[in-house]
Amino acid sequence: MPLPQEIAYAFQESGQYDEAITAYDNVLSGATPEVGAEAQFWMGECYFRSRQLDRAILAFLKVGYLFPEQTMWAATADLRAADLYTRTGQPDQARAVYQRVIERYGAASQWGVMAREDLEALGPAGETQR
Repeated sequence: MPLPQEIAYAFQESGQYDEAITAYDNVLSGATPEVGAEAQFWMGECYFRSRQLDRAILAFLKVGYLFPEQTMWAATADLRAADLYTRTGQPDQARAVYQRVIERYGAASQWGVMAREDLEALGPAGETQR
């Protein structure tokens, strides 16, 4: 019998994002932190793929909030949220998330390096991109 997260992933891979989101939400109750962080991350991806960008951002930010000890999932989700903030014309929110990644994981970490590069690409606050 497939695990609940496998069922959710199957829905996701078949493009049934609403069903996948519901299934991932069901995975969260009683999940280990690692499985919960992964489910929350993929829920964000499902929102993204179904073009619900505000919900995707929120779902990605929840990974680090709910599962801060799951560093890989939390950092990756924060970077996805910051990217979506940039894509949706919210550069100040993106800057805040990138800065938090650098502070939380260190500027020399793989996530800190990516965050710093993306932060530099955004330019200083108050400046518009061309």
